[in-house]
Order: sequence, then structure tokens, then C-alpha cells
Amino acid sequence: MSYADLAAAARGNIGPYCRACPVCGGRACAGVMPGPGDKGVGRVAEKNWRAWQGLSVNMDTLHESFSADTSACVLGHGLSVPVMIGPAGDVQRHYGDAYDTVSYNRCVLTAAAGEGTLA
Repeated sequence: MSYADLAAAARGNIGPYCRACPVCGGRACAGVMPGPGDKGVGRVAEKNWRAWQGLSVNMDTLHESFSADTSACVLGHGLSVPVMIGPAGDVQRHYGDAYDTVSYNRCVLTAAAGEGTLA
């Protein structure tokens, strides 16, 4: 599948506000309400994307092989990984008609629970 094919599929499934950018940083859809990027002045998604760019994982490649334990206890809940999935609201207006808010979030909750984390 080419990038053009992938972008066309995204635009067709995510809704009219997604620009299917090569880097989803919230810039192209900033200020579009509703939209997957930001509402209002449209800078939250862009600020979050920029903050993530400052993070890196420094791997020690000179270490013996071992099985990593990614589990963590967050707010009293044991998680398989220290990652939680945020809910989405008004799903149809933001992303199209594939899911409504309840069915989308039910799918997210089920998937998170199946992987040992929370939503």
C-alpha cells in the first residue's frame, strides 16, 4: 500500500477533518472544530507533539539478553504496561460514521482490558 493509498483510506474513514498528514502533529487541523487536532486556538495537539519529540529511549546495547518486565502499578491497578488509553467524545462528529461514541469507547475499553491496561 502506498502512502497515497493510506492517506486516502484515512480521509475516507476518519472523517472530513483529517488531512492525513505524513506526521500527525495537529498543525493542519489546528483550530478546526470539530476535528482530530485541536479546538479553540488549536495548539494543544501541536504542543503535545513537540513535547514527545524531546523524548528518547537510550538503549544499552552492551547488556546480556533478558526478559523485560513492563508492568506497573498505577492508581492501585496492576498494568501490563504503564500506558493508559484516553477516551474520545463526540466520535461521529470528529471522525466519521464508522463508530458512535458509545461503541467506539466500548471497543477501546475492551481492547485495553484484553491487553492488561486501562482506558
